[in-house]
Amino acid sequence: MKVWWIDKNKLGIGSYDGTNVTKLDSAKTVRIHFTKKETSITDLPADYHEGVVARVIEKLAVKGDDFNKAQYYNSQWTNAVSQGKKEAHMGKDGSSINVMRYDY
Repeated sequence: MKVWWIDKNKLGIGSYDGTNVTKLDSAKTVRIHFTKKETSITDLPADYHEGVVARVIEKLAVKGDDFNKAQYYNSQWTNAVSQGKKEAHMGKDGSSINVMRYDY
């Protein structure tokens, strides 16, 4: 079976025979095909629109060298992302699911 993994921001590709993983020879060429899904702000729930707008204003403020404004809108964006992740990990019964990160 063909397998892939990401380790230290590098893609690993190999095969797994049930007990051992054999890495793909680094001299081989790998072609990756993907399709990008076009999204718009209307694809997001309305609760997150302000967060997206805050991110845009932050980027514009940085280009205009207004770093105080950029810092404020970055915190708004960060709060919106945090809230979105919290809601994404909410169980259907209203309980929270904790996701623990682990580096291999």
